[in-house]
Amino acid sequence: MDALTETSVATALFAEGTSEGLTSSEIAAIAARGGDELDGIRSKIAAARETARDPAVSGARVTELNSEAESLQLESDRLETAIARLDARAGALRVEEEDRPKVDRYEAAALAIAAADTAIRERYPALAREIAELLTAAAAADRLAIAASADLPRGRGALQRSAIFLNLRPPHASFGGLTLPGLEYRGANFWPPVGR
Repeated sequence: MDALTETSVATALFAEGTSEGLTSSEIAAIAARGGDELDGIRSKIAAARETARDPAVSGARVTELNSEAESLQLESDRLETAIARLDARAGALRVEEEDRPKVDRYEAAALAIAAADTAIRERYPALAREIAELLTAAAAADRLAIAASADLPRGRGALQRSAIFLNLRPPHASFGGLTLPGLEYRGANFWPPVGR
């Protein structure tokens, strides 16, 4: 019997089962194959011991069989350890695989939040400034309309105020079907204007 060949079974199996890129089911299949190998080794151990017990076998052959059985027993122990480690690896990987959709969803959400925060940080100041300019122009036009309506020329009716100031419903303002949210900063209302 070639004990050296038998000794390499556990090492080869463990190396195969710890290769990168394997799925939990692939590792479990390798471990199961190791179980089949283990059964074969145990059968060889039993056969060697059975033969060694035969009083018709020569002393030199008994020594050889005992050495072979010991070598096979060590390989059996190593293979059991390899299988146990592969089973543990398959179990841990199975948990990771089951968690993968959650991890992917979590990471996608984290990226979306980061992108939204970046977009707000980069674009909001300019957009807020543009909105503030629009509202300032509307407020100035409204003041002009109020002043002109207070001292009307002959034959002219009062001007309608800026539409945005006609539809204020704190803390929101409606304009053309669009509802503008109230704007606050440090607890103070900036929009809609106080008294409007």
